[in-house]
Amino acid sequence: MTLYTIIGIAFCFLASIIGSSLVFFFKNEINSKLNIILNGISAGIMLSATFFSLILPSIESSANLGKFSFVPAFVGIIIGAIFIVLLDLIAKKIKKNGLNKGTKLFLAVTLHNIPEGLAVGFAFGVAIFSGNMALCYSALSLAIGMGLQNFPEGMAITLPLKSMFNSCKKAFFYGFLSAFVEFIASIIGIFLAYSLSSVLGYILGFAAGAMLYVIIEELLPEANLNENNKLGVWCFIIGFLLMMVLDLVFA
Repeated sequence: MTLYTIIGIAFCFLASIIGSSLVFFFKNEINSKLNIILNGISAGIMLSATFFSLILPSIESSANLGKFSFVPAFVGIIIGAIFIVLLDLIAKKIKKNGLNKGTKLFLAVTLHNIPEGLAVGFAFGVAIFSGNMALCYSALSLAIGMGLQNFPEGMAITLPLKSMFNSCKKAFFYGFLSAFVEFIASIIGIFLAYSLSSVLGYILGFAAGAMLYVIIEELLPEANLNENNKLGVWCFIIGFLLMMVLDLVFA
């Protein structure tokens, strides 16, 4: 399980780094069509991973509650969503300080990387603590989905910064810092899963709530899911089915 954990966390980190490194090759920001495709697929992948790798395990781990086995997931999801709302409030306060667009984007993405890293760390921590390989594969699926989402996110943060700083190296450095924050959060998530093993259902629910909020607020709007554009819709469906298959095949 340790090997799978290292692979999963490393994949998330490296995907962000590779996405950020594209600042050295792209002169302009990512075009709208590619942005829709990447965000649509990422949204589908993350929603599927959130359900199969976080919510279902949360309910299953609380089977001793009988008909109320949904309570830890229910409460955790609400708390996780509220946590992201609080981070957004912090980001809005930062915006009032007259920061430019690039800096605002960097801070927003970095703040959202915290619960994303925690989600992956929680998932692997639960798997390691329980010794359940099925949960380990689910955690790996979540990490893969997160990594695929981190790739366009890396580009999204560095390309505007390149225009702002007029420097590829400086933009990449900020992209690296943002990815490193998620890496540290994932490590913390593993240790939290160990120390809070008695409330694992709530922890998984918390991670799911944080991810659901990010998906709905960040990824779906960027996927441009409207009646005049079916591309984002189909990319979302493809992403969801892809992660569903991966999760069930390796479960």
